[in-house]
Amino acid sequence: MKNLETQGNFLLQTKWFWHALVWTIYFGLILMGFIRERDFSLPNVLLNLTVPALALLIFYLFHLGIWKWAFRGQRYWLLLLIIPLAVCAFVGARFVLEERIYLWLFGFDNYNAQAEVMPYYFYDNYMRILPFIAISSLVYLVESRLQMEQQRALLQAEKTAAEMALLRTQLNPHFLFNTLSYLYTEAFQVDEKLAGKMLHLSEMLRYTLQSSTSQSKTIAEEIELIEHYLSIFRNRFSGKCFVEFKHQIQQPDLMIEPMLFISFIENAFKHGIIHQEETPVRIQLLEQERQLQFSCRNHINQHQKDPGSGIGIQNVKKRLALRYPAEQYQLHIEEKGPEFIVHLNLSL
Repeated sequence: MKNLETQGNFLLQTKWFWHALVWTIYFGLILMGFIRERDFSLPNVLLNLTVPALALLIFYLFHLGIWKWAFRGQRYWLLLLIIPLAVCAFVGARFVLEERIYLWLFGFDNYNAQAEVMPYYFYDNYMRILPFIAISSLVYLVESRLQMEQQRALLQAEKTAAEMALLRTQLNPHFLFNTLSYLYTEAFQVDEKLAGKMLHLSEMLRYTLQSSTSQSKTIAEEIELIEHYLSIFRNRFSGKCFVEFKHQIQQPDLMIEPMLFISFIENAFKHGIIHQEETPVRIQLLEQERQLQFSCRNHINQHQKDPGSGIGIQNVKKRLALRYPAEQYQLHIEEKGPEFIVHLNLSL
C-alpha cells in the first residue's frame, strides 16, 4: 500500500513531464511522416498540423477546465451539450483555418473549394476530436484519484502526528481536568457562582480533549462550547464585556470539523474592543438546508500591544483545506474600516 502511495505521489509530482513526453512523441510521429514522405512544403506541413494543434487546445480545455467544472459540481447533464459544442467548435475552427485563412494568406486550401464543403467538413472531421476528449477525461480522472489518495495520506499523517503529540502531553491536560473537577466540588460548597464558572472551564477542557481524538462534532456541541467560552468572559469582565451571539440551526445534529469557530472568536476577544457597548463583538451562526454560515465581527483595538502570531487562524485554514474539498467551503477574512470580519460558509 505504501509503495502504491509513493508511486502515486511520484506520478503527480512529475505529471507535466509525462504530458510533455506524450505530446512530444505524438508530434514526433507526425514529423517522421514528413521525413518519410520527404515533403516539407508549406501546404503539407500546415494542413497536417492543423488537427493536432486544435486537438491539443481542446484536450487541455477539457482537462484543465471542463472536466473539473462538470465532475466536481456534478453537472453531468451539461456535458451532453458541451461535448457536441466542442466537436462543432473543432470542425468550425479547422474549416476557418484551412478554407479561409490559409487560402487568404498562402493561396491554398484543403478541399480545393469543393461544393458543399462545410457539410463534408463536418462529416469528415467530427470523429477526429472525440478520442482526444475521451483521453482527456481518462487522464483527469486518474490524476484526480491520485490527488485524492495523496490528500488522504496527508490527512492520515497529520492525524497520526497530532495523536502522537497528544500522547506526549496528555498528562498535563488530564491533570488539569481532574484538578478542576476537584476544585469545582470544593468551590460549590463556598460559592455556587464561582463553581459554575469552573464547571464551564472544565466542560471546555473536556470538549477539547474529546475533539483531539474525534474527527467530527455536532453543531449543537460547538454552540455549547462557544456559550461556555462567552460565559467565562462575561463573568470575568462583569459589565465590561459586550458580545452578541445569535444562532439559528435547523439540524443541530449535523456533524462538522470540531473547534472551527472558537479560534476566530478568541482572535476577536484578543485583538478587538469588547469593553464598549457601542462596539460589541458580533457572532452569528446560521444553518439552513445543510448550508452553515458563520460570521464574527469586531472593532480592531488599535492599542493592542501583542500583535499575535495568527497561529490559531492558520490552523483553522489548514484543517479546512485537509477536511473539506475546496468547493465545499468559502472562508473570507478582511479588515473593513475599523472592523475585522470573518465569514465562513460550509456545505454539509
